[in-house]
Amino acid sequence: MKEPIAWNTYIASYLWGTILETTASKYNPTLEVWLINGKKILNAARANYSYGSLHKVFQKTFRSIKLKNKKTQSILVLGFGAGSIASIVYDELKLNCKITGVEIDATIIELAKRHFDINRFENLNVHCAAAEEFVQHCTDKYDLICVDIFNDMTVPTSVETASFLMSLKNCLNPKGTMLFNKIVDSKNKQKTFLDLKDKISKVFGNMDVIRLNGTNRVLLAINA
Repeated sequence: MKEPIAWNTYIASYLWGTILETTASKYNPTLEVWLINGKKILNAARANYSYGSLHKVFQKTFRSIKLKNKKTQSILVLGFGAGSIASIVYDELKLNCKITGVEIDATIIELAKRHFDINRFENLNVHCAAAEEFVQHCTDKYDLICVDIFNDMTVPTSVETASFLMSLKNCLNPKGTMLFNKIVDSKNKQKTFLDLKDKISKVFGNMDVIRLNGTNRVLLAINA
């Protein structure tokens, strides 16, 4: 159940925004729950983790792939955060499917339950685990896999390897879709982005890029 918000705090959120909680974890030295324009978001030190700009990235991506019109029965979210993708799927698109969320940071999962009420989603199952280990041992198959794994602004190199991508492919149903969110805001990240494109193309045999406003790029592949 979500924590209640005081009336004066709600009003202040429309003026300058209000920090509701600041904490830290083993994986994130700064985690902040903000109330902005009446809505809660989760931020790290320099990046939005859930319900802010990240939320908009997947809203646009799901529109681009016409997810609402697909017969999607199972979704795997690697880098679950506080539940942006689940909220889009259940609250906005009204899809009736199972979502498996994987989040390495137990503190983020706890914040997701207290501030964002993810327990209200009956078909959601969240695991506290590293994505690499989860997919390596996963025996289930999914129609859609969303990779949104960041350490603040950076994607860990461990999830950009050919072996990790092969594990993702093995977790997909035939014709299933893989989406991989990246931020490209420097020459170095442009290089890692191009390297990742090449690896995805080699593993899946196909690859496309959904270009969004700003620095986000979502790489797309189909398990042909």
